[in-house]
Amino acid sequence: MASGLSGAAGTCMRSIEVRNLLNAPFCAYALTSFVKGYQTESGPCPFPLTFLALPITLHKETSERLPTTIRTKLHVWLQENPGLRVGFGERATALVPFTREGLMFAMHKGTLQVQETGSLQVGNGISGRPSAEVELLGKRATLVGRLFAHAGTPTTVFSMWGISP
Repeated sequence: MASGLSGAAGTCMRSIEVRNLLNAPFCAYALTSFVKGYQTESGPCPFPLTFLALPITLHKETSERLPTTIRTKLHVWLQENPGLRVGFGERATALVPFTREGLMFAMHKGTLQVQETGSLQVGNGISGRPSAEVELLGKRATLVGRLFAHAGTPTTVFSMWGISP
């Protein structure tokens, strides 16, 4: 996945395609779906885990190979699909700005709320009727959130993906 980002001194120049595809409402929908899935299984979602949601759900090969049920444990699935970790760190890093913007948008709109502990929970819910493609992304993000809820601490989940928080 090409990041579509370039620039110097901490500034990002985004191509029109990247700006259109990875806009804040779209990313907020995916992140809210992820937190909703996590919350369904385990309560408020640890903030650091949200930075893994987009690189997993937006990466075509990874999202298409997601397990179909939460009975499949995350570590087992990753052992069965070791190639999915290749380039994951770079994808995660490239998507940090989009994750931040999506989180800010979701918090501004009230679909995500920050708890006193720093964890996130779903606020007023997701409004609007997404397209079928966006709805599929939301379902996949919800599944990833549910898988993460059963995978252990954020540090453990990051380790499973071969990166550190």
